[in-house]
Amino acid sequence: RAISVLGGFDAVVGWWGDSAVVVSKLDDGTIGGGLVVKPRDAAAADRLLTSLSGFVAIGGASAGATSRTVDHNGTTVTIVTVSGADMAGLPPGYKPEIAWASNADIAVVGYSEAFVEAVLDAGPGHSLADDARFKGLLDRAGAENIAVTFLDIKALRTLIEPLAQATAPGDAWTQYTKYIQPYLAPIDALISVGRKDGSNDRGVTLITTPR
Repeated sequence: RAISVLGGFDAVVGWWGDSAVVVSKLDDGTIGGGLVVKPRDAAAADRLLTSLSGFVAIGGASAGATSRTVDHNGTTVTIVTVSGADMAGLPPGYKPEIAWASNADIAVVGYSEAFVEAVLDAGPGHSLADDARFKGLLDRAGAENIAVTFLDIKALRTLIEPLAQATAPGDAWTQYTKYIQPYLAPIDALISVGRKDGSNDRGVTLITTPR
């Protein structure tokens, strides 16, 4: 139903090119993340995000959501804030907001305004495809493919564990360190690729350990 309201499947995802879910530490020390898409049709991406902005403007107030826009080096960034949200459930420095923006080169939706602006500022030379470690893993798994999943487990743990330790309720952190962390600690990264082999779909997944 939500996809139908936004114009159908093609309007929502038909313009997607290369896409990734990105998590990154920001300059202010918080962790941002979201969906980053290289649009095959920049106009279609802009139409979808404009529609989202319109829905928030029309119906957001009843849900406590308000929106504003800022100009970031010529690209409009929309920030939606949920007023009255339970701030006690958020770590210090975090806000109840999501943001989005698109231009001819990139479309991004995620938390937070700072994350969206960081994606817009990244420019050439900062893509995962430029990373020698990733390229080496991709060559091992299969550079010729139709889909790639990559998780830098070590980097994710470095980002998320300090935040989880500071905010985890009760003995949740103790349970994590006892039953989950020991199995994650030896893992460096995970990469998985899929490819077409005639009428068959085949996949290869590699889990690597630190050298």
